[in-house]
Amino acid sequence: MRGEMKRQRGEMKRQRGEMKRQRGEMKRQRGEMKRQRGEMKRQRGEMKRQRGEMKRQRGEMKRQRGEMKRQRGEMKRQRGEMKRQRGEMKRQRGEWTLEAG
Repeated sequence: MRGEMKRQRGEMKRQRGEMKRQRGEMKRQRGEMKRQRGEMKRQRGEMKRQRGEMKRQRGEMKRQRGEMKRQRGEMKRQRGEMKRQRGEMKRQRGEWTLEAG
């Protein structure tokens, strides 16, 4: 009778220990899952940041190209204006010489 009681008590202790071990394992797994989820979120955020940076750079390149084109057009316009003025001066001089003659 007494041996049976001892055996039962030992079995209960063993079961309790097993339950504790399982609970600890569950907690560990839950923590690991959370850590993985956090890592995934971090990676996704990093990817988004990189994509945004790429877009920003592309926009900057486009802006620079547009600025270069604008400058080139301005230079051409100025050159045309200078030529026009020069032609105007020559024309006036020609008219003046005709009048004098």
